[in-house]
Amino acid sequence: MDIKKYILKIIKDEETKNRYLAKFKITGLSEDQKIYLIAKMLRSMNEEESDNKEFAKNFDEIHLSKSPIRETILLSHMAIEHFLDKYLDILLPNNFKIPKQRLNFDLKLYLCSASDSGIGFLYNEIKTINNMRNKLAHNPNYNVLNGLKMLVNSDWIKSIISEIETIKEETDIINLSCRAICSIIHGIICEALRDKRDNRYPSYKQFVQ
Repeated sequence: MDIKKYILKIIKDEETKNRYLAKFKITGLSEDQKIYLIAKMLRSMNEEESDNKEFAKNFDEIHLSKSPIRETILLSHMAIEHFLDKYLDILLPNNFKIPKQRLNFDLKLYLCSASDSGIGFLYNEIKTINNMRNKLAHNPNYNVLNGLKMLVNSDWIKSIISEIETIKEETDIINLSCRAICSIIHGIICEALRDKRDNRYPSYKQFVQ
């Protein structure tokens, strides 16, 4: 493509062309060379603008789109981790060698599940929510259907949600499942707090060994 025709096609009038040419006050450059530099600059600007539009489009698709299931999974994961932290506060002493802030979700779940609480019965269900959350964190367009099937088909979940057989909406099923898990963990924590208050809670030394 003829660079001069290209730049003159973009720059419609002589005044605008001269204003651009004035930006390139480099000794020894011919007008054609300056026009080439302007064309290169404009091409770069157009490419950058195109990239920005593509980014904005992708950002809107991810962050402005309504996805109740995705929101439920992320919020449930936050609630569950908060509950696990609270439970570890009961289990572990203040002088525990590893700072609780440095424990990842998997280790928190393992420690809580290893205790005599009912959290261990929910291990697979909580693990499924954590896996879905991790995949969503790295790929917002991740299809959560496989994880959801594992969760809502759990015999443990079905046994505590009698309505699950009659509910057809997928969103309602995942909401009920996640609420059930969070409610059970919360109940376990409340019971542990009562036991600790009444000095009925087992020694943490037995737990951490």
